[in-house]
Amino acid sequence: MSTCNRVELVELKGRRERFWAPCRIRRSKKARRVSAKVLAGGEIELVLPLRLSEKKGFAFLREQSAWLEKHIARSVAPVSLLKHLQDKPLLTIDGMPRKTEIVFVKSRAAPSWQRSTEGGVLFKLNPTGSDPESQMLSLSRKLAKTYLPIRLARLGDRIGLKPKAIRVGDQRERWGSCSSRSVLSLNWRLLLLDPPLQDYVLYHELAHLKILNHSEQYWRFLAKLDPKTVLHDSQLSKVSKILMNVGRLPKS
Repeated sequence: MSTCNRVELVELKGRRERFWAPCRIRRSKKARRVSAKVLAGGEIELVLPLRLSEKKGFAFLREQSAWLEKHIARSVAPVSLLKHLQDKPLLTIDGMPRKTEIVFVKSRAAPSWQRSTEGGVLFKLNPTGSDPESQMLSLSRKLAKTYLPIRLARLGDRIGLKPKAIRVGDQRERWGSCSSRSVLSLNWRLLLLDPPLQDYVLYHELAHLKILNHSEQYWRFLAKLDPKTVLHDSQLSKVSKILMNVGRLPKS
């Protein structure tokens, strides 16, 4: 159990000069010590035990300034979902890359999405409604909640594995996860992956229904489900840094 309190700017001392960085302060019941990591887009996440003061947390950040500066420099700037789909108008649905089209319609039917006869997706945005990016994010999550569980169920049927429940969310770093209660959580951004990589992630989580760890036994089992596990895992690592940052523009 954790709580996200707020985001604020912190001043840190780099190798050459001081710099400011956004810091997301999170308190966790599970945390036994203070920790920090750089999230996509250069934001720092500072995790504090419940009883540790923020003053000590910021002191820890100052001690890690050089490490933080290096990783912030390597981070990728947030990308608009609209811009991403304009550059690559494809989403992976039912195991296939499907063409996407975005139109603006002054209608009560917008914002909405619909499938075309060719299997593509037409997004209708309302120019007088909320900002287009927010509309696209909302529609994409609804699309993912409709189709990702279907694809997962089909792959699960092939190998005889079925979760007790499936959730689709907006995870910051993970493509998916499996709980000890056999509940699978999926990131809606799985729609942005090419079909082989999307299926690899789904097989990865389904395999955890049988082996809830990353032991050698687990990887051998996953390799039976996806013979190209090593290749797909490497490819996923390369695209994750960019795709995990799609749709994370700062809210105005």
